[in-house]
Amino acid sequence: MLELLTGFVALAAFLAISYFRGRTKKEGALETALSSPEEVARLYLRHSPETDAYWLHVQFRNGRKRLLAAPWELDDMLGQLEARGLHLDEADRALLAAAEAPVVRSRQPAGNCGRTAAGVPMRAGA
Repeated sequence: MLELLTGFVALAAFLAISYFRGRTKKEGALETALSSPEEVARLYLRHSPETDAYWLHVQFRNGRKRLLAAPWELDDMLGQLEARGLHLDEADRALLAAAEAPVVRSRQPAGNCGRTAAGVPMRAGA
């Protein structure tokens, strides 16, 4: 039982340290981007298949790449960065606009499932 408790505490400590370390990196990158926009080489979006959303990243002139914003923070973050003269390129703006557009799908009613309605004759060859 003591081994299980020790393992749980070690896992919780590892996760907490990882969370705060990642948060510190993100905040440092944001601070650098906002205070020294000339250090930013480019802003870009990266698609995450797990969340099916785009995450905002930055690449600095020294080659470092950092995460700047999660999908739910994009609007606020892009507003802050645009105030400093930093923008996404046209391809990424088009990606973001397409991702925000509602998807319209035409589908049959669930009860139909490709069958004809009762009393309606079927076509020959169907």
